[in-house]
Amino acid sequence: MTSPKRLASLNGRIIDEAEATLHALSPAVKYASALFEGCRAYWNSEQQRLLAFRLADHIDRLFDGMRILRFDAEIDRQTLTGWVLELIRRQGEAQDLYFRILAFIDGRGDQGARGPVSFIITLAPLGRGAEFERGFRLGVSSWVRVADRAMPPRVKCIANYHNGRLGILDAQQQGFDYPLFLTEAGKVAETAGSCLFLLRRGRVVTPSVTSDILESITRDSVLSLLAEQGTPVEERAVDRSEVYLADEAFVTGTHQEVCPVVSLDGLPIGNGQPGAFVRKLQSCYLDLVEGRSADPKGWRLPIALSA
Repeated sequence: MTSPKRLASLNGRIIDEAEATLHALSPAVKYASALFEGCRAYWNSEQQRLLAFRLADHIDRLFDGMRILRFDAEIDRQTLTGWVLELIRRQGEAQDLYFRILAFIDGRGDQGARGPVSFIITLAPLGRGAEFERGFRLGVSSWVRVADRAMPPRVKCIANYHNGRLGILDAQQQGFDYPLFLTEAGKVAETAGSCLFLLRRGRVVTPSVTSDILESITRDSVLSLLAEQGTPVEERAVDRSEVYLADEAFVTGTHQEVCPVVSLDGLPIGNGQPGAFVRKLQSCYLDLVEGRSADPKGWRLPIALSA
């Protein structure tokens, strides 16, 4: 039964979402001592249940992030997973959902505080933006992607996202949808919230995980789909000019799923329209996450809603 109000989970306790707050003097607020995971669950009307996509992998990455940031969390993966599932069931919404797990340093500690660690889980319906059909218009940002020697870009550290925010504001001012960041070495990194792929001469190219990018779960899922299709893929350093010469391009991420890229810096990619390759990949990806194709790796977690 669907709850009439929006719920959240605070350290395993189901509360009204309006109560899911942080103290103004917490290290999370004062020093950005926080990280998060954003996950999706897809409603399958035939099965009459939600399918959470790669939830275990998202929680693993959250714990990886807490290890890097030296968070002294007192719960384990199983407990956190249980909190997520309880919230989804209690909310009881039979539609596609996005849920966000925030881990943060609570209390009133100083800049070096390692705990206490608290967790807030929220969820909301999530559809698809217009870019899924029409594609993104990217612009190379004047801001450089945060480097691994400065911050850990491979995990979803909250502080990293200010780099993305600056890039988004810069891109919008220039008339683009989204920024494309370069590394300190001038190679392609990623956008403000998604990984970039190119199709050129029958081969797919994408920046490697050592290119100051997030260790993206959606990126990994797409690499698996491409391998199943027998499409050659190169994971390596990518030049800006390679993007200009691509036949097609697309980005991947939990929010974006698989979205075409139709131009960079105002220069059309290919014919400036979403191409056949990315359209086929979109279809394959949606079949996987929405439960219409096989799931040999067990990435879909069925969630039955409360009666």
